[in-house]
Amino acid sequence: MLEHPESEATAPPPRTHPAVNGRVPILGILGTSIFARGLLIPWLGFYWDDLPTLWAMHAYGQAVTWQFFRSDRPFLPWIYQLTAPLAGEAPVRWQLLGLLAWFLAGVSVWWLMVGLWPSQRRLALLSALLFVVYPGFLQGPISIIYSHFLFLSALFFFSFSCTVRAIKGRPRSQAWFAAALGTQALALFSFEYLVGLELLRPALIGLVLRQEGLRGRRWAVRTTRTWLPHLAILSVYLVWRAVTPRFPTYEPALLTMLAQQPGAALQALASRIASDLLLTTGGAWFEAASPPALSSIGKTGLLAMAASLLGAALVTVWALLRQRPNDLGKPTPAARSDLAAAAGLGAWALLIAGIPVWIPMLPLQLNFSWDRMTLPFMLGASVLAASLLVMVFGRWRASLALFAAVVALGAAHQTGNAVSYLQEWRDLRAFLAQLTTRAPGLEPGTTLITNDIPLTYYSDNSLTAPINWAYAPDLDSTDVPYMLYFVAVRLGLGLPALEPGLPITQHYRPGSFQGSTSNTLAVYYEPPGCLQILDVRLHDSMPGLPADLSRAVPLSDLGLIDPSPEVPARSPFAEGIETNWCIYFERADLARQQQKWSEVAAIGDLALLLEDRPNNVSEYLPFVEAYGHMDRWEDALHWTGVAMQRNSEVRRMACNTWDRLIQTTPASAEKEQALAELPARVRCEP
Repeated sequence: MLEHPESEATAPPPRTHPAVNGRVPILGILGTSIFARGLLIPWLGFYWDDLPTLWAMHAYGQAVTWQFFRSDRPFLPWIYQLTAPLAGEAPVRWQLLGLLAWFLAGVSVWWLMVGLWPSQRRLALLSALLFVVYPGFLQGPISIIYSHFLFLSALFFFSFSCTVRAIKGRPRSQAWFAAALGTQALALFSFEYLVGLELLRPALIGLVLRQEGLRGRRWAVRTTRTWLPHLAILSVYLVWRAVTPRFPTYEPALLTMLAQQPGAALQALASRIASDLLLTTGGAWFEAASPPALSSIGKTGLLAMAASLLGAALVTVWALLRQRPNDLGKPTPAARSDLAAAAGLGAWALLIAGIPVWIPMLPLQLNFSWDRMTLPFMLGASVLAASLLVMVFGRWRASLALFAAVVALGAAHQTGNAVSYLQEWRDLRAFLAQLTTRAPGLEPGTTLITNDIPLTYYSDNSLTAPINWAYAPDLDSTDVPYMLYFVAVRLGLGLPALEPGLPITQHYRPGSFQGSTSNTLAVYYEPPGCLQILDVRLHDSMPGLPADLSRAVPLSDLGLIDPSPEVPARSPFAEGIETNWCIYFERADLARQQQKWSEVAAIGDLALLLEDRPNNVSEYLPFVEAYGHMDRWEDALHWTGVAMQRNSEVRRMACNTWDRLIQTTPASAEKEQALAELPARVRCEP
């Protein structure tokens, strides 16, 4: 049974505070969450590991999450069983779920802080608001993965609050204590990033016991006894984590270094701790204060950031005014003591937060994808910043404006960051729409070899999922039919070599892919240029191709494409995609593959009148070739000249196109005249 300090006859009476009304803070946290993370939700999509996770649940059912996480996050699938049916396969639902997760995490921070210091309501609310807008973590739009991590963070902070309320002798304290243990275990065994923060709990216990009047040996004994059940759960987790899964993701590099070179390891650790703490505190907020370039976010993004800035500022001022509108002037000794204790608590939370980062010596950065390592630091960074702001500026009449400005900068920074995700979702949807238009069907076992597509929030692992979804929407086998490789990343790994006849085997989520280097398509996608499926006859001299991808072009087999399947492939995210230049180009390129020259020419007659024109001048050449076959030599000459004027590096491809026309079209007076005029448009070597 949990013992309470008030049972000690020698303990002085605890400080009492008026009841805390949570309506205004909760509304303030909700409003700030919306302005920081909700304004662009209708236009955001799926990113990074979200896509393989969603595809696997689509193909194999929600139970597949047990296979994903059973080795290192065994309780996490239970949460997926609750969230996946709610959100389904709609991006907006998952984004709303992510917004809910941020809101609940913010509320859990507020509830913890107000439980510790009921009289410091501004401190509690400001800590929660800074947590919600924290600018060091920028992967919030990756909603499937991180909504669950934020739910678990909220659960973990709730566990802290349960411990606080159990010690303070609230009604049903044993129930609070049981809830603290249960939520601690659920969070730890689902999300390893939180493990270091468990060392915050004894500090919380000791702090509350001091508030309740315990001192000296009795304080130390009671603190230890109260934490022991939580320490037991932590110990079980650490033993299980080290022995059972044997560190399935990252090896404990620091422990190895300490065993081999303890002095150098400690020096490296001290340097890492100092740099990471600086980065997750001042560095993160410095980034928030740096305005983005207009060219990177556009006018729409700038307007969204302005709305976020203004909205978050107004909500913050309103909520703080409603908390303690007259709390100005010189702080009392008790208030100064509370603020100092809160600052110390935030500093301790920062110091222990990095344990799961520093043991494997993982990099921590403020850009994708290593900014995810800031997740455990968010609580400490927010509490420390809020404590220092209230401590230093809290008695100023302008303090509310300052607090609101800091929160608003973080909110605007998150909105500006979401603009980049919005833009990449457009590029991904364009990639899938163009691929399925150019290749309506693909032979199972096909490997797509492509350049390192310039999409920050997608890897080849990410893109493999929607390709399988598009071409095998009713997959009911663990034999994964399609694989996409970035050649620069996978060459020598999953892709053994750029030689024919070599087997390709790749484990992918619950299934595996079996293919061959003889069954490959080389794909080039460099937006805003159109996707091109490469062929050695047509693209052997294409300018701008990366060297590794150029070496893969001889392996590319257009025969793997089925131009007229019974059920054409369709992107799972095709809704709202417009017919633009690139869609016309893909239709024309497919028709060129089938030598349907009249169809290519007819598409060109429409597409070349659009305001939307090629971004890669090689996209003109299918129409040049079609016009030649249709005996429309003037048009062939004209568009050759346009291509050369825009980029003379396409000369070899243009000349190869004309060489094919010379060899495959019948003689005519118009043809002879065109060949006589050709050197004026493009000078080809004899």
